[in-house]
Amino acid sequence: MDASNIIEKLALVPHPEGGYYRRTYQCGQVLTPRGMPCGFEQPRPVSTAILFLLRAGQYSRLHRIRQDELWHFHLGGPLRLVWIDKVGRAREVILGPDIFNGQALQFAVPGGQWFGATPAPGSGFSLVGCTVAPGFDFTDLQLARRHELERRFPLALDCVREFCPPDGPPEILPEILPNPSPNALANALPNTLPNTLAAAPQSTPSAVPINAPALDLPQHAQGEARCHEDDPLWHCKGRA
Repeated sequence: MDASNIIEKLALVPHPEGGYYRRTYQCGQVLTPRGMPCGFEQPRPVSTAILFLLRAGQYSRLHRIRQDELWHFHLGGPLRLVWIDKVGRAREVILGPDIFNGQALQFAVPGGQWFGATPAPGSGFSLVGCTVAPGFDFTDLQLARRHELERRFPLALDCVREFCPPDGPPEILPEILPNPSPNALANALPNTLPNTLAAAPQSTPSAVPINAPALDLPQHAQGEARCHEDDPLWHCKGRA
């Protein structure tokens, strides 16, 4: 299989964090801010999902969102999925088909933690799915700034420097949905592959994230980590 053919077949487009994606599912049910955890200020679909492809040598740069993100391996070679845990250490899991040799078919990255991905050595490309609830909007996405993460996480410098490019001008992120009203959002059609992908039942059993093995990445520095110093994006403003 060739990555270019898959990108064309699935109508994937470039993602701001790197790689290529297409939204394949958007739940027709909508949550209001009062029905979601504190910090969400606009209505959201209950859940959204994308297909996401990285070519060999491409990175999903370090970023974070408020929601847990469930990753599913689909096609291609294994993928390195890394994140910085609550004590400031870099962690890694390999997504891939070889479940008898430590690879995972699914893995959930906890909300609020910095994470990124790249195809494992020898992988020509990796095609995965990513599912979040409440549904994703680009207002949730915060791309890392290397100098900030270097300051905050001295125990994860190797990870930061591999998965976060040198700082440049702040990125302007696109919007999937332009500030929709609850009614408009409820009636919106998925940005879609064939409709069979978007027609999943709205009432399904809760999935339990797989506790795949997490491996320490090489550490550049020693000493206590300076952990998550929240900025205004992550402060809860409360509700009236």
